Amino acid sequence: MKERQEGLVRNGFNQIASDRISVHRSLGSDTRHPECVEQKFHHCPRLPDTSVIIVFHNEAWSALLRTIYSILHTSPAILLREIILVDDASTQDHLKAPLDLHVQPLKIVRVLRQKERKGLVAARLLGAQEAKGNVLTFLDSQ
Repeated sequence: MKERQEGLVRNGFNQIASDRISVHRSLGSDTRHPECVEQKFHHCPRLPDTSVIIVFHNEAWSALLRTIYSILHTSPAILLREIILVDDASTQDHLKAPLDLHVQPLKIVRVLRQKERKGLVAARLLGAQEAKGNVLTFLDSQ
C-alpha cells in the first residue's frame, strides 16, 4: 500500500498499475467505419515528415516508454523522422544512463538533456532547435 501511495504522490497516477501494462500494448481495434478503413488515397500529395518532441521531468519509466512505443507502433514509418526526448533536468536515476541505453537501439529516438530545470517552454524550444523533421509534433510524456 505504501508503494502505491508513493507512486500516486510522485506521478499523479497509479504507477503500480502502469508498470504492469506492456509498453507494446494494443490500442484496441480500429474504430473507423469499415468503408473508411478500406479507402485508399492513391493521388494524395506526399505528406511531410515529422519530429515528435516529448519533454519530461522525473517521469515514470513505464509511462515514458509506453509513449515512445505507442508512437513507433502507430505512426507511418515514412512520416516519422525522429522522436526527441527532452529531459528537463530529471533527478531520477532511471532517466539517465538506463534510458540512454534503452533507446539506443531505437535508431530514430534520441535524448537531449538540460543541465538545469528550465520548464516546459524552454525544453520544447530546445527540442525544436534540434529537430530535423519538416513538421514539429509536441506530445506530453504520458
